[in-house]
Amino acid sequence: MRAPLPVVAVHPESPRYGVPLVFLPGLWSGPGVWQRAAGLLAHRGWQGWIVDPAGRGGVGARADALAALLGELGAPPVLVASDGAGVVAAEA
Repeated sequence: MRAPLPVVAVHPESPRYGVPLVFLPGLWSGPGVWQRAAGLLAHRGWQGWIVDPAGRGGVGARADALAALLGELGAPPVLVASDGAGVVAAEA
């Protein structure tokens, strides 16, 4: 069994929304590309999770790992994906 996906939680100063945001970087970029956007949205009250699917193999393996993570969040999230990660998000 693989280890869970590495994630960085970005906590809001004053939570306003019950729906978490899950940021998924593109297939050729790292989680740092979402750090600023997640921080700005956290300032507005959104809970964010920046996912790092690097080293998970192809699209199918990344989608499976993402689906497992999404199942643990409780509330259905809003997925925010860049470039090729949109395919991973659609598969999950």
